[in-house]
Amino acid sequence: MKRILLFLLLVATSSIADGRFAQPVINSEAQLRSVVISHTGNRPDNNVFGLELMTDSQELFLKSHDVASMLLASRFWEPELRRLTVKVNGHKVVFLADNRFINVDGKGVMLRAPVYLHEGDLWLPMEAVTSIFPALTGQSVQWDRARGRLEYGTALYNVRSLTVESGNRVTFAKLHCSKKIMWRTDTPTSSTVRLKLYGALVDTSIVKLEKESGLLSNVSVVQLEEYALVTFKLNRTVNSFRTFSEKEGNAIVLQLEETRKIDLPAPRARGYVNMAKPMAAIDGTESISIKTIVIDAGHGGLDAGKIGTRGTQEKTINLNLAEILSRKFRSAGFDVVLTRDSDILIDLDVRSERANLSGGDLMISLHCNGWFNSKPNGIETWFFQPELTTPPGAGGFVRWERVQELHLVNSSDLAEIIQKSLIDETDATSRGVKRESFKVLRGANMPAVLVETGFLSNSKEEKKLSSKRYLSRLADGIVEAVIIFRDKHQKTEEATP
Repeated sequence: MKRILLFLLLVATSSIADGRFAQPVINSEAQLRSVVISHTGNRPDNNVFGLELMTDSQELFLKSHDVASMLLASRFWEPELRRLTVKVNGHKVVFLADNRFINVDGKGVMLRAPVYLHEGDLWLPMEAVTSIFPALTGQSVQWDRARGRLEYGTALYNVRSLTVESGNRVTFAKLHCSKKIMWRTDTPTSSTVRLKLYGALVDTSIVKLEKESGLLSNVSVVQLEEYALVTFKLNRTVNSFRTFSEKEGNAIVLQLEETRKIDLPAPRARGYVNMAKPMAAIDGTESISIKTIVIDAGHGGLDAGKIGTRGTQEKTINLNLAEILSRKFRSAGFDVVLTRDSDILIDLDVRSERANLSGGDLMISLHCNGWFNSKPNGIETWFFQPELTTPPGAGGFVRWERVQELHLVNSSDLAEIIQKSLIDETDATSRGVKRESFKVLRGANMPAVLVETGFLSNSKEEKKLSSKRYLSRLADGIVEAVIIFRDKHQKTEEATP
Protein backbone atom coordinates (compact mmCIF):
# COMPACT_ATOMS: atom_id res chain seq x y z
CA MET A 1 0.00 0.00 0.00
CA LYS A 2 2.85 2.39 0.87
CA ARG A 3 4.41 1.79 -2.57
CA ILE A 4 1.13 2.67 -4.28
CA LEU A 5 0.81 5.89 -2.25
CA LEU A 6 4.40 6.80 -3.09
CA PHE A 7 3.69 6.27 -6.78
CA LEU A 8 0.58 8.46 -6.66
CA LEU A 9 2.58 11.16 -4.91
CA LEU A 10 5.27 11.07 -7.60
CA VAL A 11 2.67 11.35 -10.37
CA ALA A 12 0.93 14.24 -8.63
CA THR A 13 4.24 16.04 -8.02
CA SER A 14 5.38 15.62 -11.62
CA SER A 15 2.05 16.94 -12.84
CA ILE A 16 2.36 20.03 -10.68
CA ALA A 17 5.90 20.65 -11.98
CA ASP A 18 4.49 20.60 -15.50
CA GLY A 19 1.81 23.10 -14.58
CA ARG A 20 -1.16 20.76 -14.96
CA PHE A 21 -2.36 17.40 -13.74
CA ALA A 22 -1.27 14.79 -16.28
CA GLN A 23 -4.33 13.09 -17.73
CA PRO A 24 -4.00 10.73 -20.69
CA VAL A 25 -5.84 12.00 -23.75
CA ILE A 26 -6.33 8.90 -25.88
CA ASN A 27 -7.40 9.20 -29.47
CA SER A 28 -10.14 6.60 -29.59
CA GLU A 29 -10.21 6.74 -33.40
CA ALA A 30 -6.48 6.10 -33.84
CA GLN A 31 -5.77 3.74 -36.72
CA LEU A 32 -2.95 1.21 -36.79
CA ARG A 33 -0.06 2.34 -38.95
CA SER A 34 2.43 -0.10 -40.43
CA VAL A 35 6.06 0.40 -39.42
CA VAL A 36 9.00 -1.52 -40.85
CA ILE A 37 11.92 -1.95 -38.45
CA SER A 38 15.06 -2.37 -40.54
CA HIS A 39 18.25 -3.72 -38.96
CA THR A 40 21.82 -3.52 -40.20
CA GLY A 41 23.67 -6.83 -40.32
CA ASN A 42 21.97 -10.17 -40.76
CA ARG A 43 18.77 -9.54 -38.80
CA PRO A 44 15.66 -9.57 -41.00
CA ASP A 45 13.24 -6.66 -41.21
CA ASN A 46 10.39 -6.71 -38.74
CA ASN A 47 6.87 -5.43 -39.46
CA VAL A 48 5.06 -3.87 -36.48
CA PHE A 49 2.26 -1.37 -35.96
CA GLY A 50 2.18 2.09 -34.43
CA LEU A 51 -0.64 4.33 -33.18
CA GLU A 52 -1.12 8.09 -33.03
CA LEU A 53 -2.55 7.85 -29.52
CA MET A 54 -2.63 11.56 -28.63
CA THR A 55 -5.45 13.75 -29.81
CA ASP A 56 -4.33 16.75 -31.89
CA SER A 57 -0.87 15.24 -32.31
CA GLN A 58 0.93 13.22 -34.98
CA GLU A 59 3.35 11.65 -32.48
CA LEU A 60 3.56 7.94 -33.28
CA PHE A 61 3.67 5.40 -30.45
CA LEU A 62 5.13 1.89 -30.54
CA LYS A 63 4.52 -1.03 -28.20
CA SER A 64 7.28 -1.40 -25.65
CA HIS A 65 7.42 -5.10 -26.60
CA ASP A 66 8.32 -4.20 -30.19
CA VAL A 67 10.88 -1.60 -29.09
CA ALA A 68 12.52 -4.06 -26.67
CA SER A 69 12.70 -6.69 -29.42
CA MET A 70 14.42 -4.20 -31.73
CA LEU A 71 16.96 -3.30 -29.02
CA LEU A 72 17.39 -6.89 -27.80
CA ALA A 73 16.45 -5.50 -24.38
CA SER A 74 14.70 -7.06 -21.38
CA ARG A 75 11.47 -5.74 -19.83
CA PHE A 76 10.09 -5.93 -16.29
CA TRP A 77 6.47 -4.82 -15.74
CA GLU A 78 5.09 -3.96 -12.29
CA PRO A 79 1.30 -3.72 -12.76
CA GLU A 80 0.51 -2.41 -9.27
CA LEU A 81 2.80 0.58 -9.91
CA ARG A 82 2.07 0.74 -13.66
CA ARG A 83 5.84 0.87 -14.07
CA LEU A 84 8.02 -0.64 -16.79
CA THR A 85 11.77 -1.15 -16.52
CA VAL A 86 13.76 -1.69 -19.71
CA LYS A 87 17.35 -2.94 -19.42
CA VAL A 88 19.67 -2.63 -22.40
CA ASN A 89 23.46 -2.66 -22.77
CA GLY A 90 23.96 -2.33 -19.02
CA HIS A 91 21.60 0.66 -18.73
CA LYS A 92 18.20 0.90 -17.05
CA VAL A 93 15.25 3.02 -18.19
CA VAL A 94 12.10 3.28 -16.07
CA PHE A 95 8.75 4.39 -17.54
CA LEU A 96 5.54 5.25 -15.64
CA ALA A 97 2.21 4.87 -17.44
CA ASP A 98 0.54 8.14 -18.48
CA ASN A 99 3.58 10.18 -17.47
CA ARG A 100 6.14 12.24 -19.39
CA PHE A 101 8.89 11.76 -16.81
CA ILE A 102 11.25 8.81 -17.19
CA ASN A 103 14.31 7.72 -15.26
CA VAL A 104 17.50 6.92 -17.19
CA ASP A 105 20.22 5.37 -15.05
CA GLY A 106 18.97 7.28 -12.02
CA LYS A 107 18.60 10.62 -13.80
CA GLY A 108 15.27 12.25 -14.63
CA VAL A 109 14.36 13.02 -18.25
CA MET A 110 11.16 14.66 -19.47
CA LEU A 111 9.59 13.69 -22.80
CA ARG A 112 7.34 15.97 -24.84
CA ALA A 113 4.65 13.24 -24.86
CA PRO A 114 3.72 10.75 -22.11
CA VAL A 115 3.91 6.98 -22.40
CA TYR A 116 0.48 5.32 -22.49
CA LEU A 117 -0.93 2.10 -21.08
CA HIS A 118 -3.09 0.84 -23.93
CA GLU A 119 -4.45 -2.60 -24.80
CA GLY A 120 -2.34 -4.37 -22.19
CA ASP A 121 1.02 -2.87 -23.18
CA LEU A 122 2.91 0.32 -22.50
CA TRP A 123 3.21 2.36 -25.70
CA LEU A 124 6.30 4.56 -26.07
CA PRO A 125 6.43 7.82 -28.08
CA MET A 126 8.78 7.78 -31.05
CA GLU A 127 10.80 10.54 -29.34
CA ALA A 128 11.91 8.07 -26.65
CA VAL A 129 12.86 5.50 -29.28
CA THR A 130 14.94 7.91 -31.40
CA SER A 131 16.52 10.13 -28.72
CA ILE A 132 16.86 8.12 -25.49
CA PHE A 133 17.94 4.64 -26.56
CA PRO A 134 20.61 5.53 -29.18
CA ALA A 135 22.76 7.16 -26.48
CA LEU A 136 22.51 3.99 -24.39
CA THR A 137 23.12 1.42 -27.11
CA GLY A 138 25.65 3.26 -29.26
CA GLN A 139 23.48 2.42 -32.26
CA SER A 140 21.69 4.87 -34.53
CA VAL A 141 17.89 5.00 -34.74
CA GLN A 142 16.55 6.81 -37.78
CA TRP A 143 12.79 7.34 -38.23
CA ASP A 144 11.52 8.05 -41.76
CA ARG A 145 7.90 9.00 -41.18
CA ALA A 146 7.02 9.36 -44.85
CA ARG A 147 8.17 5.80 -45.61
CA GLY A 148 7.08 4.34 -42.29
CA ARG A 149 10.56 2.95 -41.81
CA LEU A 150 12.56 2.75 -38.57
CA GLU A 151 16.24 1.98 -39.21
CA TYR A 152 18.30 0.60 -36.33
CA GLY A 153 21.97 -0.24 -36.58
CA THR A 154 25.57 0.86 -36.45
CA ALA A 155 26.14 4.48 -35.47
CA LEU A 156 26.02 6.86 -38.43
CA TYR A 157 28.91 9.27 -38.08
CA ASN A 158 28.34 12.80 -39.35
CA VAL A 159 32.00 13.86 -38.84
CA ARG A 160 33.82 11.29 -40.90
CA SER A 161 37.42 12.32 -41.53
CA LEU A 162 40.21 14.82 -40.96
CA THR A 163 42.68 16.06 -43.53
CA VAL A 164 45.67 18.33 -42.91
CA GLU A 165 47.25 20.47 -45.65
CA SER A 166 50.34 22.63 -45.13
CA GLY A 167 51.95 25.36 -47.20
CA ASN A 168 54.24 28.34 -46.67
CA ARG A 169 53.77 29.22 -42.96
CA VAL A 170 50.12 28.09 -43.02
CA THR A 171 48.27 24.86 -42.17
CA PHE A 172 44.66 23.94 -42.91
CA ALA A 173 42.94 21.23 -40.84
CA LYS A 174 39.61 20.18 -42.37
CA LEU A 175 36.86 18.18 -40.68
CA HIS A 176 34.73 16.54 -43.36
CA CYS A 177 31.05 16.17 -42.40
CA SER A 178 28.05 14.45 -43.94
CA LYS A 179 25.81 17.41 -43.04
CA LYS A 180 26.07 21.00 -41.92
CA ILE A 181 27.24 21.11 -38.29
CA MET A 182 27.31 24.12 -36.01
CA TRP A 183 30.44 24.74 -34.00
CA ARG A 184 31.98 27.10 -31.47
CA THR A 185 35.67 27.93 -31.07
CA ASP A 186 37.54 28.50 -27.83
CA THR A 187 41.17 28.53 -26.66
CA PRO A 188 41.57 26.81 -23.26
CA THR A 189 45.36 27.41 -23.41
CA SER A 190 47.70 29.55 -25.49
CA SER A 191 48.73 26.52 -27.57
CA THR A 192 45.32 24.88 -27.93
CA VAL A 193 42.30 25.49 -30.14
CA ARG A 194 39.16 23.55 -29.36
CA LEU A 195 36.05 23.12 -31.49
CA LYS A 196 32.76 22.26 -29.80
CA LEU A 197 30.64 20.54 -32.47
CA TYR A 198 26.95 20.56 -31.56
CA GLY A 199 25.03 17.44 -32.54
CA ALA A 200 28.17 15.83 -33.93
CA LEU A 201 28.93 12.11 -33.94
CA VAL A 202 32.62 11.67 -34.72
CA ASP A 203 34.41 8.58 -36.00
CA THR A 204 37.16 8.79 -33.39
CA SER A 205 39.10 5.96 -35.02
CA ILE A 206 39.77 8.17 -38.05
CA VAL A 207 39.45 11.78 -36.83
CA LYS A 208 42.75 12.01 -34.97
CA LEU A 209 46.35 13.07 -35.43
CA GLU A 210 49.01 11.40 -33.31
CA LYS A 211 52.13 12.99 -34.77
CA GLU A 212 53.12 16.45 -35.91
CA SER A 213 51.86 17.66 -39.27
CA GLY A 214 52.56 21.21 -40.39
CA LEU A 215 51.70 23.59 -37.55
CA LEU A 216 49.69 20.91 -35.72
CA SER A 217 51.30 18.65 -33.15
CA ASN A 218 48.23 16.63 -32.14
CA VAL A 219 44.46 16.30 -32.68
CA SER A 220 42.18 14.43 -30.28
CA VAL A 221 38.42 13.95 -29.93
CA VAL A 222 36.12 13.45 -26.96
CA GLN A 223 32.63 12.25 -27.92
CA LEU A 224 29.86 13.33 -25.55
CA GLU A 225 26.11 12.80 -25.73
CA GLU A 226 25.06 16.17 -27.18
CA TYR A 227 28.31 17.35 -28.77
CA ALA A 228 31.89 16.44 -29.57
CA LEU A 229 35.08 18.27 -28.53
CA VAL A 230 37.90 18.33 -31.07
CA THR A 231 41.15 19.60 -29.54
CA PHE A 232 44.00 20.85 -31.74
CA LYS A 233 47.45 21.17 -30.16
CA LEU A 234 49.46 23.87 -31.95
CA ASN A 235 53.08 24.30 -32.81
CA ARG A 236 54.70 27.01 -30.65
CA THR A 237 55.25 29.26 -33.67
CA VAL A 238 51.53 29.66 -34.44
CA ASN A 239 50.54 33.31 -34.14
CA SER A 240 46.92 33.41 -35.30
CA PHE A 241 44.08 31.22 -36.44
CA ARG A 242 40.55 31.35 -37.73
CA THR A 243 37.78 28.86 -38.46
CA PHE A 244 35.32 28.86 -41.33
CA SER A 245 33.19 26.49 -43.34
CA GLU A 246 33.43 25.18 -46.90
CA LYS A 247 31.29 23.03 -49.18
CA GLU A 248 28.02 24.61 -48.01
CA GLY A 249 28.84 23.85 -44.40
CA ASN A 250 29.92 20.23 -44.91
CA ALA A 251 33.54 21.01 -44.07
CA ILE A 252 34.84 22.90 -41.02
CA VAL A 253 38.28 24.41 -41.56
CA LEU A 254 40.85 25.53 -39.00
CA GLN A 255 43.46 27.80 -40.56
CA LEU A 256 46.74 28.27 -38.66
CA GLU A 257 49.35 30.87 -39.53
CA GLU A 258 52.98 30.87 -38.44
CA THR A 259 54.78 33.89 -37.06
CA ARG A 260 57.53 35.23 -39.31
CA LYS A 261 60.73 36.00 -37.44
CA ILE A 262 60.78 39.53 -38.83
CA ASP A 263 57.43 40.20 -37.13
CA LEU A 264 58.62 39.18 -33.68
CA PRO A 265 59.42 42.03 -31.30
CA ALA A 266 62.72 41.70 -29.44
CA PRO A 267 63.66 40.11 -27.16
CA ARG A 268 60.90 37.53 -27.53
CA ALA A 269 61.46 34.70 -29.96
CA ARG A 270 60.01 31.46 -31.28
CA GLY A 271 56.45 32.72 -31.63
CA TYR A 272 55.64 33.90 -28.14
CA VAL A 273 53.82 36.97 -29.40
CA ASN A 274 50.56 37.44 -27.43
CA MET A 275 50.84 33.96 -26.01
CA ALA A 276 51.08 34.96 -22.36
CA LYS A 277 47.29 34.66 -22.37
CA PRO A 278 44.92 32.59 -24.55
CA MET A 279 44.39 33.90 -28.03
CA ALA A 280 41.03 35.43 -28.89
CA ALA A 281 39.02 33.22 -31.19
CA ILE A 282 39.09 34.38 -34.79
CA ASP A 283 36.42 32.19 -36.26
CA GLY A 284 35.23 34.07 -39.32
CA THR A 285 32.03 35.23 -37.57
CA GLU A 286 30.83 38.61 -38.84
CA SER A 287 31.48 41.30 -36.23
CA ILE A 288 28.42 42.69 -34.47
CA SER A 289 27.74 45.82 -32.45
CA ILE A 290 26.19 45.32 -29.00
CA LYS A 291 24.30 48.35 -27.73
CA THR A 292 20.65 47.44 -27.04
CA ILE A 293 19.81 44.48 -24.79
CA VAL A 294 16.32 42.93 -24.88
CA ILE A 295 15.31 41.33 -21.57
CA ASP A 296 12.38 38.91 -21.70
CA ALA A 297 10.81 38.06 -18.33
CA GLY A 298 9.18 34.68 -18.97
CA HIS A 299 5.49 33.94 -18.28
CA GLY A 300 3.22 36.56 -16.64
CA GLY A 301 -0.45 37.25 -16.00
CA LEU A 302 -2.52 34.08 -15.92
CA ASP A 303 0.62 32.05 -16.70
CA ALA A 304 2.46 31.82 -13.38
CA GLY A 305 5.09 29.41 -14.73
CA LYS A 306 6.66 27.05 -12.20
CA ILE A 307 5.34 27.15 -8.63
CA GLY A 308 7.84 26.68 -5.81
CA THR A 309 7.50 24.53 -2.71
CA ARG A 310 6.60 27.68 -0.75
CA GLY A 311 4.26 29.04 -3.40
CA THR A 312 6.82 31.25 -5.13
CA GLN A 313 5.71 32.01 -8.67
CA GLU A 314 8.20 31.89 -11.51
CA LYS A 315 6.64 34.89 -13.28
CA THR A 316 7.45 37.08 -10.25
CA ILE A 317 11.08 35.93 -10.01
CA ASN A 318 11.59 36.52 -13.74
CA LEU A 319 10.18 40.06 -13.59
CA ASN A 320 12.15 40.96 -10.46
CA LEU A 321 15.39 39.78 -12.10
CA ALA A 322 14.52 41.62 -15.33
CA GLU A 323 14.10 44.90 -13.43
CA ILE A 324 17.43 44.46 -11.62
CA LEU A 325 19.15 43.53 -14.87
CA SER A 326 17.68 46.57 -16.59
CA ARG A 327 19.19 48.94 -14.02
CA LYS A 328 22.59 47.25 -14.12
CA PHE A 329 22.74 47.18 -17.94
CA ARG A 330 21.86 50.89 -18.11
CA SER A 331 24.53 51.67 -15.54
CA ALA A 332 27.02 49.78 -17.75
CA GLY A 333 26.13 52.01 -20.72
CA PHE A 334 23.67 49.76 -22.57
CA ASP A 335 20.18 50.57 -23.81
CA VAL A 336 17.52 48.18 -22.49
CA VAL A 337 14.17 46.96 -23.82
CA LEU A 338 11.82 44.89 -21.63
CA THR A 339 9.31 42.65 -23.42
CA ARG A 340 7.11 43.08 -20.34
CA ASP A 341 7.48 45.42 -17.36
CA SER A 342 4.37 44.34 -15.45
CA ASP A 343 2.40 41.22 -14.56
CA ILE A 344 0.84 40.62 -17.96
CA LEU A 345 0.81 37.65 -20.33
CA ILE A 346 2.40 38.19 -23.73
CA ASP A 347 2.35 35.69 -26.58
CA LEU A 348 5.72 34.11 -27.33
CA ASP A 349 5.69 35.33 -30.94
CA VAL A 350 4.97 38.87 -29.78
CA ARG A 351 7.99 38.77 -27.47
CA SER A 352 10.44 38.09 -30.30
CA GLU A 353 8.59 40.58 -32.51
CA ARG A 354 9.04 43.30 -29.88
CA ALA A 355 12.70 42.41 -29.66
CA ASN A 356 13.11 42.81 -33.41
CA LEU A 357 11.11 46.03 -33.72
CA SER A 358 13.06 47.61 -30.87
CA GLY A 359 16.33 47.24 -32.75
CA GLY A 360 17.75 44.91 -30.14
CA ASP A 361 21.26 43.51 -30.52
CA LEU A 362 20.94 40.67 -27.96
CA MET A 363 17.95 38.94 -26.38
CA ILE A 364 18.01 37.20 -22.98
CA SER A 365 14.90 35.30 -21.88
CA LEU A 366 14.68 34.69 -18.12
CA HIS A 367 13.08 31.59 -16.60
CA CYS A 368 13.14 29.31 -13.55
CA ASN A 369 13.27 25.54 -13.64
CA GLY A 370 11.21 22.86 -11.91
CA TRP A 371 11.13 19.11 -11.51
CA PHE A 372 8.94 16.41 -10.01
CA ASN A 373 11.19 16.02 -6.97
CA SER A 374 13.33 18.37 -4.90
CA LYS A 375 16.78 17.05 -5.82
CA PRO A 376 17.66 18.79 -9.14
CA ASN A 377 19.36 22.15 -8.79
CA GLY A 378 21.59 24.53 -10.69
CA ILE A 379 21.71 26.90 -13.63
CA GLU A 380 21.49 26.06 -17.32
CA THR A 381 21.59 28.23 -20.43
CA TRP A 382 19.86 27.34 -23.69
CA PHE A 383 20.16 28.43 -27.28
CA PHE A 384 17.98 27.56 -30.24
CA GLN A 385 17.88 24.07 -31.75
CA PRO A 386 16.69 24.22 -35.38
CA GLU A 387 13.84 21.93 -36.34
CA LEU A 388 15.13 20.14 -39.41
CA THR A 389 11.60 19.58 -40.73
CA THR A 390 10.93 23.32 -41.06
CA PRO A 391 11.09 24.39 -44.74
CA PRO A 392 13.68 27.11 -45.38
CA GLY A 393 11.46 29.38 -47.47
CA ALA A 394 11.85 30.43 -51.09
CA GLY A 395 13.00 33.31 -53.24
CA GLY A 396 16.03 34.07 -51.08
CA PHE A 397 13.92 35.07 -48.07
CA VAL A 398 14.34 33.54 -44.62
CA ARG A 399 11.05 32.61 -42.98
CA TRP A 400 10.52 34.36 -39.64
CA GLU A 401 10.45 31.07 -37.73
CA ARG A 402 13.96 30.28 -38.99
CA VAL A 403 15.56 33.69 -38.61
CA GLN A 404 17.31 32.67 -35.37
CA GLU A 405 19.29 30.12 -37.40
CA LEU A 406 21.24 33.04 -38.89
CA HIS A 407 22.63 33.77 -35.41
CA LEU A 408 23.29 30.30 -34.03
CA VAL A 409 27.09 30.63 -33.88
CA ASN A 410 26.85 33.85 -31.87
CA SER A 411 23.92 32.56 -29.79
CA SER A 412 25.88 29.46 -28.78
CA ASP A 413 28.90 31.61 -27.94
CA LEU A 414 26.76 33.94 -25.83
CA ALA A 415 25.20 30.95 -24.04
CA GLU A 416 28.61 29.52 -23.15
CA ILE A 417 29.87 32.85 -21.80
CA ILE A 418 26.71 33.53 -19.76
CA GLN A 419 26.72 30.03 -18.27
CA LYS A 420 30.35 30.32 -17.13
CA SER A 421 29.88 33.83 -15.77
CA LEU A 422 26.77 32.87 -13.77
CA ILE A 423 28.51 29.89 -12.20
CA ASP A 424 31.59 31.98 -11.37
CA GLU A 425 29.39 34.63 -9.75
CA THR A 426 27.01 32.39 -7.78
CA ASP A 427 28.91 29.10 -7.22
CA ALA A 428 25.71 27.32 -8.25
CA THR A 429 25.70 23.86 -9.84
CA SER A 430 26.36 24.10 -13.57
CA ARG A 431 23.92 22.10 -15.66
CA GLY A 432 25.67 23.22 -18.84
CA VAL A 433 24.66 24.75 -22.14
CA LYS A 434 21.80 23.02 -23.95
CA ARG A 435 19.72 23.32 -27.11
CA GLU A 436 15.98 23.34 -27.69
CA SER A 437 13.58 24.79 -30.26
CA PHE A 438 12.04 27.31 -27.82
CA LYS A 439 9.39 29.34 -29.58
CA VAL A 440 10.38 32.54 -27.80
CA LEU A 441 13.85 32.36 -29.40
CA ARG A 442 12.80 31.16 -32.84
CA GLY A 443 11.85 34.51 -34.36
CA ALA A 444 14.53 36.66 -32.71
CA ASN A 445 16.67 38.28 -35.41
CA MET A 446 19.70 38.62 -33.10
CA PRO A 447 21.83 36.41 -30.84
CA ALA A 448 19.37 35.06 -28.26
CA VAL A 449 19.52 32.74 -25.25
CA LEU A 450 17.20 31.43 -22.54
CA VAL A 451 18.54 31.23 -18.97
CA GLU A 452 17.07 28.87 -16.36
CA THR A 453 18.31 30.56 -13.17
CA GLY A 454 17.45 27.76 -10.72
CA PHE A 455 14.88 25.20 -9.58
CA LEU A 456 11.81 26.40 -7.69
CA SER A 457 11.13 22.75 -6.89
CA ASN A 458 14.30 22.82 -4.77
CA SER A 459 13.53 24.63 -1.47
CA LYS A 460 17.06 25.98 -1.10
CA GLU A 461 17.13 27.46 -4.58
CA GLU A 462 13.58 28.78 -4.18
CA LYS A 463 14.74 30.66 -1.10
CA LYS A 464 17.77 32.08 -2.93
CA LEU A 465 15.71 33.13 -5.96
CA SER A 466 13.32 34.96 -3.63
CA SER A 467 16.23 37.07 -2.37
CA LYS A 468 16.97 40.34 -4.17
CA ARG A 469 20.58 40.00 -3.07
CA TYR A 470 20.92 36.70 -4.94
CA LEU A 471 19.06 38.09 -7.96
CA SER A 472 21.57 40.93 -7.97
CA ARG A 473 24.41 38.39 -8.14
CA LEU A 474 22.68 36.67 -11.07
CA ALA A 475 22.31 40.02 -12.78
CA ASP A 476 26.00 40.82 -12.21
CA GLY A 477 26.93 37.51 -13.85
CA ILE A 478 24.78 38.18 -16.90
CA VAL A 479 25.97 41.78 -17.34
CA GLU A 480 29.61 40.70 -17.03
CA ALA A 481 29.02 37.98 -19.62
CA VAL A 482 27.49 40.40 -22.12
CA ILE A 483 30.44 42.78 -21.67
CA ILE A 484 32.86 39.89 -22.32
CA PHE A 485 30.84 38.86 -25.39
CA ARG A 486 30.80 42.44 -26.71
CA ASP A 487 34.50 42.99 -26.15
CA LYS A 488 35.39 39.64 -27.66
CA HIS A 489 33.64 40.48 -30.91
CA GLN A 490 35.16 43.93 -31.03
CA LYS A 491 38.63 42.36 -30.62
CA THR A 492 37.80 39.76 -33.23
CA GLU A 493 36.93 42.49 -35.69
CA GLU A 494 40.24 44.25 -35.08
CA ALA A 495 42.33 41.05 -35.32
CA THR A 496 40.80 39.55 -38.42
CA PRO A 497 43.30 39.79 -41.30
